[in-house]
Amino acid sequence: MSALKLTYDLIKPLITWADNIYLKRVPQSGVAPDKTFVLLTELAADLEDYGSNSFNSIDFGIQIQIFYAMNFNQDYENLEIQLLKKLEANGYRITAVRGHAIDPDTHQDFQTILITKRRFN
Repeated sequence: MSALKLTYDLIKPLITWADNIYLKRVPQSGVAPDKTFVLLTELAADLEDYGSNSFNSIDFGIQIQIFYAMNFNQDYENLEIQLLKKLEANGYRITAVRGHAIDPDTHQDFQTILITKRRFN
């Protein structure tokens, strides 16, 4: 199973406050300022743990973007901390939390989180 799908399966039960979670792309019908949604996309994979002239693990990069509805009334930080703790407890490394920004098209507040998941061969 791909690292992206594993991440989706892990966080889906936790993110009950989102209207939808998308893998790789958001369909045009999913873009709405009155909806909270999460987008998971793949980033570069890094070969790691070299020995005997070969890599022995791969760090799969994943980007999580959370787009909050314009009328979202829950504590962003608390929800994001819960998500980060869940990922960390399941062997993910948090590599960056970019900070909230405003989407120029929908004017929604969004957060970008970068994580990696190491798989050994």
